[in-house]
Amino acid sequence: MIENVPDAKIRPDIIMKGTMFNLLVLRKRIFEIENCFILQPGIPPKKGSVKAGDYYIIFGKGSWRKSHNDQYPKEEIRLKTVRESWANAMGINWPMNERELAEAIPPAYT
Repeated sequence: MIENVPDAKIRPDIIMKGTMFNLLVLRKRIFEIENCFILQPGIPPKKGSVKAGDYYIIFGKGSWRKSHNDQYPKEEIRLKTVRESWANAMGINWPMNERELAEAIPPAYT
């Protein structure tokens, strides 16, 4: 199995997004799977957007927003720190720093 970002030059046998697992991160990923037939699970429509503060965008060294045009995450989903919020958004409940979280695949995808 190979996992990568949507623009990668691999065959997209399965596509996963955080909305499939009720996560607070969109984190679209594609998976190429050899010697296995599997049907694409349904991807529910997202309600809201990163720009409106409904989801987290997880990138780089740790920030609430990617640009000044983005809203801060809404208070009902925001925790004390960026690290805690990112981990919660991806369903990760063990220690990771911001750089590790920025590269992580949400465990629900496995």
